[in-house]
Amino acid sequence: MTPLDRTNPVVGACTPVFHTFGAFTPNFERLYAPHMRIVERLTQIRLTEAESRVARVVEQQPQLIAFGTMAELTKVADVGAGTVARLCAKAQLDGFADLQRQVQRELVGELGPAAQRIKESPKADLHAQFVSVEVSNVQRALEDADPTSVKAVGHIIGDLKKHIVVAASDACMGVASQFSKELALLRPNVELLDGAPVARGKRLALGDNTDVVIVLDIHRYDKWLVETVSRFADAQATIIGLSDSATSPIARVSHHHFVIQAASPGPFDSFTSTLAVLNLLGATAAVNLRKTATDRLAKVEQAWTDTGVLQ
Repeated sequence: MTPLDRTNPVVGACTPVFHTFGAFTPNFERLYAPHMRIVERLTQIRLTEAESRVARVVEQQPQLIAFGTMAELTKVADVGAGTVARLCAKAQLDGFADLQRQVQRELVGELGPAAQRIKESPKADLHAQFVSVEVSNVQRALEDADPTSVKAVGHIIGDLKKHIVVAASDACMGVASQFSKELALLRPNVELLDGAPVARGKRLALGDNTDVVIVLDIHRYDKWLVETVSRFADAQATIIGLSDSATSPIARVSHHHFVIQAASPGPFDSFTSTLAVLNLLGATAAVNLRKTATDRLAKVEQAWTDTGVLQ
């Protein structure tokens, strides 16, 4: 079995991307290993000429797969939708949507900084791309969240005896701040860690009363955050991590970890799925906190009403 034919850049050329001579029995242990990239996967499969044209698009134009549509793929590869479906079936993918999610996940680690991505020309229908990508981000992150871990985290952050610190990189600080404010409405002893060096040093010095650290970051991880969370872990705090990779520095020190999706057709990473997973964890904790949180929320609501701060 030979690799992709990289000598012919014309997608519609008749030369197959893969040689298909002889009998072929897939090595499923290798073919579907978790670390194997989608292009590597396809090189292990015997494909027809039409399916090979689709495979070449996957290799040469991953952005089209990740952020485009089935119609765009079939047009560029000059095939029908059935060919794409058969290719996906051979790769044990659940149709084009699953292929798209796989490529999006791979691209997350390859997306350059905003200064580089801003130079890329957007597709014609940017709105449709965002709808597709963001829906996929949220769906994949929530589906990947292990129910057992979600339930366990709900109990952990629902324990009123525990002091909780929420820590995030500069990029993730917006969603971290929102989550910490909402969690503080449900229970006391919730603290958002300031990333300033003086504040970090002070918090670490007083870290003996930190029971739980909820940490958020994505690729190009903030060095200070990784170091800080590692020190909390050394101090026996329970680490609940959210990052875009199961092998990230955050994941390696987490007792419970959730993979979030940051793919975006635009120059900046998406945090939509991050907020969705945090909402799930917060809602799960609220179930355990219902008795005390009901009174707490009622008092806050009454204070807002009495002071007239809301219209």
